[in-house]
Amino acid sequence: YLDMDGVLADFFGAWAEMAGVKSGNWKDIPTDQINTTLDQMIGTDFFNTLPKFPTTNTLIDLAKSYTGEYHINSSPLRNDHDNSGKWKKVWIKRELNPQPNLKM
Repeated sequence: YLDMDGVLADFFGAWAEMAGVKSGNWKDIPTDQINTTLDQMIGTDFFNTLPKFPTTNTLIDLAKSYTGEYHINSSPLRNDHDNSGKWKKVWIKRELNPQPNLKM
């Protein structure tokens, strides 16, 4: 299983950007802004806008070389299960080829 957020797609970099963190490192998001910025994702297409890592296709090829297929394991955003799941699936369909078996 490959995880979408933080492995195939740069969730943490996009989150840091949303929070206005100049370093680009999510660990620099002030504690009092963590929940606020996560809540700003609710009801949006945030997960559809995530950049794909340059290593994503290589990682998928490696996983497929061992098993002949690959799966995605991803959790929905808290308080936004249906919407975030929808946009993750849109991202996966557009960005990943061949398509994985989904476990969401």
